[in-house]
Amino acid sequence: MKAVKIFAAAFACLVILKAGFALAPYPELKEFTARRYSTRVFDTRGRLIYIVPLENGLRREYVPYEQIPSEVRKEVLRAEDSRFYFHCGIDVIAAFRALIQNSRGNHNVSGASTVSMQLAKMISPSSKRNFAAKMKDCLNALRLEARFSKKQIFQLYINNLPFGKNCEGIASAARMYFSKDLDELSAEEIERLSKIPRNPSLYSPVKNRGNYDSSFINCFPHYMAYLQKNYGSVFAECYEVQLFCDAEVQLYAEDILKRALESAYKSRIYNGAVYVCDVKTGGVVAWVGSQSWNDFQNSGQIDGVLNCMQPGSSMKPFLYALAMEKQGNAQPVLKPSDVLADVPKEYGSRNVYIPQNFNNRYNGPVRTRVALASSLNVPAVDLLDRTGMQRYLDTLSALGFKSLEKTDADWGLSLALGSGEVSIKELTEAFSVFVRDGMYMSGRHFRKRIFISRKRPGPEQKMIPVFSPDISRIICSFLSDKKARSLGFGYSQSFETDYPAIFKTGTSNQFQNITALGATREFAAGVWMGNFNGHTVIGKTGSSLPAWQVKQILDFMCSKIGKYEELAFPEPESFHLEEICALSGMKPSSFCRETVFEYVRNGEEFSECSWHLKPEQGGKIEIQYPPEYQQWFLNYGQKGKIDYDASPLEIQVPKNESVFYIDDSKTNIPQVVPFEVVGGRGENLYVYENGKLLTERKRPFSFNIVLQKGMHHVSVQCGEEIQSVDFTVR
Repeated sequence: MKAVKIFAAAFACLVILKAGFALAPYPELKEFTARRYSTRVFDTRGRLIYIVPLENGLRREYVPYEQIPSEVRKEVLRAEDSRFYFHCGIDVIAAFRALIQNSRGNHNVSGASTVSMQLAKMISPSSKRNFAAKMKDCLNALRLEARFSKKQIFQLYINNLPFGKNCEGIASAARMYFSKDLDELSAEEIERLSKIPRNPSLYSPVKNRGNYDSSFINCFPHYMAYLQKNYGSVFAECYEVQLFCDAEVQLYAEDILKRALESAYKSRIYNGAVYVCDVKTGGVVAWVGSQSWNDFQNSGQIDGVLNCMQPGSSMKPFLYALAMEKQGNAQPVLKPSDVLADVPKEYGSRNVYIPQNFNNRYNGPVRTRVALASSLNVPAVDLLDRTGMQRYLDTLSALGFKSLEKTDADWGLSLALGSGEVSIKELTEAFSVFVRDGMYMSGRHFRKRIFISRKRPGPEQKMIPVFSPDISRIICSFLSDKKARSLGFGYSQSFETDYPAIFKTGTSNQFQNITALGATREFAAGVWMGNFNGHTVIGKTGSSLPAWQVKQILDFMCSKIGKYEELAFPEPESFHLEEICALSGMKPSSFCRETVFEYVRNGEEFSECSWHLKPEQGGKIEIQYPPEYQQWFLNYGQKGKIDYDASPLEIQVPKNESVFYIDDSKTNIPQVVPFEVVGGRGENLYVYENGKLLTERKRPFSFNIVLQKGMHHVSVQCGEEIQSVDFTVR
């Protein structure tokens, strides 16, 4: 009975003692267990692509006890604490043996530190290693044993153990010294690894390596820099995350960009960027920010995916889609079957803007499909003028072009031609709206947390409707039409694909930036090429190189899809294909020489073609153009005639309140103001300057007025109609 009481008293003392160790304040432990670990980043296929460094570049990966291979656990305990599972934090046998060894050797031969004591030393380090420090480690080891299980202690220990070279934890050490995961280590490598913490400089298996950071893979340097800057809290809260990106696609895109830049080197193009996203999820698939992160000569660490540049004609599809959308009860500015006037035209007054096509030619009447697919400039500028600048800017904002919101620049109508600076990321994500039936979704990054996350992910990004499904499908039809593209680019093979795809290219002024966009119903890709320092290229390098890259990338992506039929673009539901005159866009008459099929809104009525006239007896069919084509008709020697009576009298050139300047260096050359007047009912035009009759003209109404300094008021009269303009000569 007495023995039972003694045992019970001893047991009670042990319980009280353990409770005391467990409940006693231990602030250093709380701080230690809250420390951050490096986040392991995986691609969509589960391949490790990056390990996020901590402060000062430290790598410290977290591995749960169950995922540490048993061979690693056994070898570490064999080397450091073979009786770990049988002591209470202090190994009395090892301590007694160390006391004898140290006494015989008159110096410290063995420290008898257990894993728990070593962990205690990490948690509460001492500047001096003496008897007092050892007692502190013993006391804290008992406190740890009272709070945690053996598995938890070993897990804390093995994940925080210093291995030298700015590396902590056995997982990071395996990667640092052997470039392997823990489960890939051989028995010899495990043995060598377990010795390193004793003396990293002595037991290091590698010597004199210049850059230890190179052991840690980084397939997406620019993308990882972007994520760390914008989503650092996710890395702080998660030990492992998985992204949508694909390392295989990334490597392929890098190789394609490198090959394109090699062929463009003589044209002084030294850099580029590639961005690929998944259409259905919005996930970022590939992010190539430059030719090489380490290309310091050409500023390789600048991220070309985020760098803003003028995209040129790549922006035009958004304008055309907006112009074809209905606004309330009003009719849209543009219909798919409309014909646009690609003719010389002036905009503005004091700052006159005269858009020109890239080949400095005008094509006269052009169907909407052809104008967009062939990337003609003049029709695009006219569309923006009719649609309205603010409405267009609001649409671009809804499409995620935040770069345009960060500046107060007034681009004017040149915005239709891509004069505003945007990033290839914004451009590609916005372009994918068409193959997503008009729904916008910005790039998504994190696919899921694999395990142990202290914080739930933020709200999922939602798709925002920007264009109607029907208009988006019509734009897809335009941009996938190889024949419609031929007017501007010929029958180039750059966009020849076995699968349905849309494409658009762009070139900025002075050829500083060349871009290309492409998309299927599965993926969208964007490529930029140029120089970060803004240097122009040598010669007139077009957008064929980025176009080739986009096609190659989409080929690579689509090669993994079995049936191309699944990629077919759906037909619009509120429109149907109807035969129209290829020249006028009207219902074809029996005199129309060529017809095509174009989308017409269901129930829409439109008149019969009035451009092709009934031939006289034995004569040929004659074409009669509307008055707005007068200047183009005269300058380009077209056959047919102008229907002058079809529109009211209008002074097309010059614009009201224009300002002209006399060049004093050209005194021997007459300097004049050109006038272009169209419309009116009558064959004679009377021209008055400041109230006095200046001249009388027969059709066509094109004439010049000699420049004289001062303010001028010119009026013209044709029949009963009168129009006038004011301009100043300085």
